[in-house]
Amino acid sequence: MVESPFNPCEIPGRPPVLCAGCPHRGFFYELGKLKNVMVTGDIGCYSLGGNPPLNAKDTTICMGASISMGHGAQKAFDMANKEMRTISTIGDSTFFHTGINSLMHVAYNRSNTITCVLDNRITGMTGHQENPGSGYTLQGMPTKAIDIEEVCRAIGIEHVRTIDPLNLQEVRETLQWALSLYQPAVIIARWPCVLKKFSEEDKKEFGDYMGKCHIDVEKCTGCKVCLKTGCPALIYDKVSKKVSIDQVQCVGCEVCLQVCKFEAKNILLAGVGGQGTILVGKILSTALVQAGYDVKMSEIHGMSQRGGSVSNQVRFGKKVYSPIMIKGEADILVSFEQMETWRWMEYLKPGGKVVLNDYRIPSAPILSGKEDYPDGLTEKIAAGADTLIIRAAEIAEKVGNSRTMNIVLLGTLVKSMSLHEIDWESAISENIKPAMLEVNLKAFRAGMDANKN
Repeated sequence: MVESPFNPCEIPGRPPVLCAGCPHRGFFYELGKLKNVMVTGDIGCYSLGGNPPLNAKDTTICMGASISMGHGAQKAFDMANKEMRTISTIGDSTFFHTGINSLMHVAYNRSNTITCVLDNRITGMTGHQENPGSGYTLQGMPTKAIDIEEVCRAIGIEHVRTIDPLNLQEVRETLQWALSLYQPAVIIARWPCVLKKFSEEDKKEFGDYMGKCHIDVEKCTGCKVCLKTGCPALIYDKVSKKVSIDQVQCVGCEVCLQVCKFEAKNILLAGVGGQGTILVGKILSTALVQAGYDVKMSEIHGMSQRGGSVSNQVRFGKKVYSPIMIKGEADILVSFEQMETWRWMEYLKPGGKVVLNDYRIPSAPILSGKEDYPDGLTEKIAAGADTLIIRAAEIAEKVGNSRTMNIVLLGTLVKSMSLHEIDWESAISENIKPAMLEVNLKAFRAGMDANKN
């Protein structure tokens, strides 16, 4: 055998991807952010939702397996007392073919799975054949369109919502709605395949939505967050470190526009339950909204009652779509406790700032003697990032109340971000009881004065 000089392993691979403008992209982008969920997939274009960078699927076995597998997995998680939820994804034509019977058993067996029917109005993967939901027969004759939402309700699913999968905020809010329920729920993501020839019914329902998106190259920071959507129309230039849009492929779905972080500032607050981390986030949000910013806030309490880890994310700018920041996006990390600083450092962006409260709260393993509080954390953090170390507890004591330590850190944060033009004292007044207002205002001013930068 003669060895060929042409080795295909020497060139990059070419894995299949969702088309530019695919309605599944926005849905899987938000689905991939969820924690403590198992996502079961099915056979169709949406199978690609499990590929990088979306990474929003755990299993794909055979046609129709998503709902039944999700149902079985959820029952197993519940029996084992695991804090896990299952989310099953299935296309419209697959749902009609082999999904309805499985969903019927989900309702019958009182499961609390979430089923997502990705209704792109056609059988996309195999060549755009009509299906029972399209309103046309295989021969192109008009016929009765089977309504997926009505079918789901008819077989016993009480909680059903139909959404636009290209509206990321709607997707995000609907997923959280479904996760808040302990009964079976169905989400129908209804938007036509980008390659589908619109019927008259499609034109009436969805309109002529196609257009073009453009990137202001001067303002692009090269953060590459938009690339996490996996859209093939987005092109990153390693030389200029900018992203451009292939105008041939782009159809103006605006998913990239919604994830773009341009002009949005990200503040991450991290502390321990009882330190007032959430209160600082509320004051920040109040003041920034009053100043005319679009603000999104999310908070994670966890087991926050006196001892658990607590975090609060505040994002603000001209227009902010998502309340959630991902690792490497925080412009500033304000940590109320040493170990919590280290715990959240991976969320800080390159060149980001850290406001570190030089204060220790031993966790339960440390208090029990099983582990030691780590030494040298402040030095390690300062070596890796632009860090301002504040002894907020001492400042609060001097002000007259040790419980104002969080407001001291708020003052330090405000000065660090050069947000002096905002009426912070008014926002503090709205969130603090009158009896404690004066000492908290003193703490805020002392925090600003403590920041010498």
